[in-house]
Amino acid sequence: MIVKSSPRSTQDSAVKHDCTHCGLPVPAGLVESGRVEQFCCGGCEGAYNLIHSSGLGSFYRMLSGDSASQLKPAIDAKQGFAEFDEPVFQDKYAKAIKDSESSVELAIEGIHCAACIWLIEKLPSIRTGVTSATANWAKRTVKVRWRTSEVSLSQIAKTLSDLGYPPSPILPNQARNSWKLENRRHLTLIGVAAACAGNNMIISAALYLGMFSHMTIGMAGLLRGASCVVGVLALLWPGRVFLKIAFTAIKTRTPHM
Repeated sequence: MIVKSSPRSTQDSAVKHDCTHCGLPVPAGLVESGRVEQFCCGGCEGAYNLIHSSGLGSFYRMLSGDSASQLKPAIDAKQGFAEFDEPVFQDKYAKAIKDSESSVELAIEGIHCAACIWLIEKLPSIRTGVTSATANWAKRTVKVRWRTSEVSLSQIAKTLSDLGYPPSPILPNQARNSWKLENRRHLTLIGVAAACAGNNMIISAALYLGMFSHMTIGMAGLLRGASCVVGVLALLWPGRVFLKIAFTAIKTRTPHM
């Protein structure tokens, strides 16, 4: 579904609008009068049109409130990806599977939720010649297989960029460094969860012992309040990871652990 532009109006531009694609405020100069869909840049408009013209409009319904706020504007890449078709690039990063089929793993920007994974893995239905696309959330990469006689790697890269996920070759040690950062973040969350659990155990022990040492009602209430605060902290900080994944699974109707 390609949306046609209409003349801009000064009166309409005074009204605040959010970008239909990424949700960011639309600059007054880009507001178009009488148009339902408004965009903060050409990249977002192109991504929106591409997604809808491919029959993938449900992508926007899959976005939860938190993940929708993290959706970044699609970059309107003026430069192409011609270097992706160079023999040197192909020899270094791509792998021939058959005579007419190759695969490559690329780093991608902008991926942040299950809806992004879903959209990226729909690449075969958007770009003819792509046989499969498998995204890795943790590594922020996508592995693509394509028929070299039907589509070039530069065209695939341009399509990913138009969707809002600019690709780049995986540089040496990039995957390892990404894994280290992700692992460090998870260790921090585990440390916070362990600290919360330990403190709640101490508070619980004090309450149990207080039953035999005539603890005052006020002190018991204070300890219970402290336990509640520590529990809420554990739920909202390290536990938030599980809550976000669970909510996304419900939103996309994809049950998992």
